[in-house]
Amino acid sequence: MDEKESHRSGLRTSSKYFLLAVLLLIGDGCCTTPKTPTPPQNMLLRCDGQNCLRVLTWNVHGLPFKANTPERLRQIAAKIAEQQPDLVLLQEVWLGRYKRLLRSALSPDYEMAYAPRCVTRWPRGGLVVFIRRGSPWRVDRSAFEPYVASAPWYRVSEMDGLSGKGILTVQIVSDNSALRVVDTHLQSPYLGRSYYTERRKQLDELWKSLKGRKVPTLIGGDFNTYPAEPLYRTHLSRLGTDLSRQEQQDCQCGTHFDDYGGRQEWIDYVLTQNWPVESQVTRIENDSIDNPYSDHDGVLARLVYDESALRTPEVSK
Repeated sequence: MDEKESHRSGLRTSSKYFLLAVLLLIGDGCCTTPKTPTPPQNMLLRCDGQNCLRVLTWNVHGLPFKANTPERLRQIAAKIAEQQPDLVLLQEVWLGRYKRLLRSALSPDYEMAYAPRCVTRWPRGGLVVFIRRGSPWRVDRSAFEPYVASAPWYRVSEMDGLSGKGILTVQIVSDNSALRVVDTHLQSPYLGRSYYTERRKQLDELWKSLKGRKVPTLIGGDFNTYPAEPLYRTHLSRLGTDLSRQEQQDCQCGTHFDDYGGRQEWIDYVLTQNWPVESQVTRIENDSIDNPYSDHDGVLARLVYDESALRTPEVSK
């Protein structure tokens, strides 16, 4: 073999080895097992098993006349993204732009469910539910039922009579399992007006809407009712098992601030009905009113359950 032929042969051999090296690198990259994303180190409640659901209920204080509301909602969305709850039940998302802000901030990780008002398309009752797309759950259907009992509409400064508070029911499904999720916000008390009768009637309406079918149900929201009130014992507690009782006893604290910045009683709840679970509850705390998030703490719950309890033919009818 002459010198030129030997050189050409060497080039062909080198090219083959180079191509082989490239193919090996590509193949190695394709066959590499993707790493499982690790949860954030500051996650408050982690799920260690498959049959585990993390739920957050939060009154976000989305009032239209507060200048810092959009910034607070962005911080709330960032906290949700950090904690990664599977279900998020929000109250007081009053305006369409606030709904869009939250949806954009949580996209594409969360699916949104709400009932739009006829003209404005704002969330009815200020209620919005988000479902984490990375969870096994997805939205099947949703419906809104307004409360008949309410404060009078002409008390405009209180806004409750105009807000159309009610019950947002979202059915979520996963394979052969289904769960009814209820988000609600009851009448607020005001200085000189407790609206005890209106809240009692609203709890009666909520009870009647739930008692028709014995299906696994998760209930969350702002009930504006203290654990020490007779209304808690006679009406709220019959809705289901209050998962926050242990946290209430441990922290001896409340979940919201009054208009003067003082921390008040516990009024935000997560309950289960016809669904036995093991649970742990904690709060996403504010330093003061609307700082940094809202005038309410978020109530975060971890539920561990037996999957067979959710496999009921009634819930999907």
